Amino acid sequence: ITDTNNIIDGRKDIRAGDLVYALPSDSPHTNGYTLIGKLLETTNIMDSVPGFREFICTPHRSYLPENNIIKKNNIQIHGMAHITGGGLIENPPRIVPDGLTMCIRCSTPLPHYFEAIRTFGNISLIEMLRVFNCGIGMLVVVGTQSQQAMDELGIGAQLIGNIVNNDNTNIYG
Repeated sequence: ITDTNNIIDGRKDIRAGDLVYALPSDSPHTNGYTLIGKLLETTNIMDSVPGFREFICTPHRSYLPENNIIKKNNIQIHGMAHITGGGLIENPPRIVPDGLTMCIRCSTPLPHYFEAIRTFGNISLIEMLRVFNCGIGMLVVVGTQSQQAMDELGIGAQLIGNIVNNDNTNIYG
């Protein structure tokens, strides 16, 4: 029997004004290994970037501990997006209701190892965001009333965006 009170359905619960938090990844997770394999064959990235081998071999992590902390602190999650294949371009729109857009502010340079992939592969930022998680493993959408609580949780969540109506002309903040 499924407890429908615990189902997170962003397509029903996300509203304009909601905040988007990023939980950090510690590896590519399951994304981009074909491209990484080509880099290993055609560049000296493995020898040039200390710790790169460990980075690409780090297993995909679970975000259940952070989810449990959020729930334990009575923060209502309006939506979650796991950043897998399709990266930050294709995954976020899947959880957002029609008529709304998730605006994410990405900073460059990317986290160290992702910037190394970008540089060694001469890959555009858009392609990086489409293929990799770029250091963001999970997005968590919450209401504005939860901002202070999210900021104080100590789980590494960073506020990186918000939800806007589609008629907002400046969607990238």
